[in-house]
Amino acid sequence: MSRIPVVVLPSVEPLEAIQWLFADIFDLRLAEESKNRNVQWSKQVRILRIDSLVAQEWQTRISEYRSILVNPEDAPKKVTEDLRNEVKIADFDQKLFDSFAEVLAVLQMSKHGASDFKAQLRSNVPNVRVPDFVCTIRGDDAALEVKNLRSYRYIENEVLELFEDAKLKNIVDPERALVALRSDHGLLEDQEIDELRRLVQSSSGCPFDTDQNVSLSTTR
Repeated sequence: MSRIPVVVLPSVEPLEAIQWLFADIFDLRLAEESKNRNVQWSKQVRILRIDSLVAQEWQTRISEYRSILVNPEDAPKKVTEDLRNEVKIADFDQKLFDSFAEVLAVLQMSKHGASDFKAQLRSNVPNVRVPDFVCTIRGDDAALEVKNLRSYRYIENEVLELFEDAKLKNIVDPERALVALRSDHGLLEDQEIDELRRLVQSSSGCPFDTDQNVSLSTTR
């Protein structure tokens, strides 16, 4: 079995606004990746650590977001509520993009005249569903719930993500390529994704130009 190398990233000081909003969430995720081979490595966390252009873009957006909020002190608390319990999930980047989508949504709504944005904390009203923000639109109070739409869990999407993750971890030769053909299997269950992950990770020992098959467990 191939060993996953220790997660080591350049020691770059996070930009102030990113550090303000996300605090230690990124470090917690990287620590989880170091000890659990089945979680996908966060490409976005790595990009923010090594790509100054992307990091500066996030820094600018988050700084604008902080200046718009009526209660900026609650924004990091909201991120902690949303992400701290998610650092162990298989694909952390999805949750990270959900969080950043809220930043972008507030900026976009502000351009269209909304104002007085207040981040809402679930901990303030336990057992009650609360929106992500409340704001004012044309003088009226409004609630804002942000939904970040993502692709469905089809084989074509998931196997490519798993393959790129295996290359990032040096489990699969980075020179290898994968072609995913359309499948009529339908949406994948968690167990099926685990089976695909094992297939992808074992492909490093397969000769080129050969077919590899897996039967996905399903109750459908």
